[in-house]
Amino acid sequence: GVGTKLITAYDQPALGAVYKIVAIEDETGHMRNTIKLSSNAEKVSTPGKKQVWRITSREKGKSEGDYITYDGVDVASMTEIKMFHPTYTYIKKTVRNFDAVPLLVDIFKAGKLVYNLPSLTEIKAYARKEFDKLWDEYKRVLNPQHYPVDLARDIWQDKMDLIDKMRKEALGEGEEE
Repeated sequence: GVGTKLITAYDQPALGAVYKIVAIEDETGHMRNTIKLSSNAEKVSTPGKKQVWRITSREKGKSEGDYITYDGVDVASMTEIKMFHPTYTYIKKTVRNFDAVPLLVDIFKAGKLVYNLPSLTEIKAYARKEFDKLWDEYKRVLNPQHYPVDLARDIWQDKMDLIDKMRKEALGEGEEE
């Protein structure tokens, strides 16, 4: 009945999520980046452990986009970043005088909750504040612009190198000795 439909995910019994491996730990404990390929360029995974940064113009108070780096890179201490679309690399801009806020935070570590859960009021206020940072062209209902989510150059280059390596392996074009 209605109760069953409410509590059991009746119309979607499988979890609607995707999990893709981005690094594999070798015998020595070193993490080796890996990638999953797809015929659709936007579905190709991005290798390595990452951090996503919200880049906001200090002058305008508006978001310039999100910038993906390897974990451990401190974008907040940089004075300039070169952002470019990971698929259409000719779409690029240099950003200066910005604030960078990391978006990925640990919730659990070693099975323990390490995050202070915000109240619903705090979540609503945060969502409103972030929404207000968006330019109108991203918020319009009809034909909105795509919000920029760009890769740092080193991640993009590693991704291209892995794609090329896997393509060569698939075609039997391994490295010559």
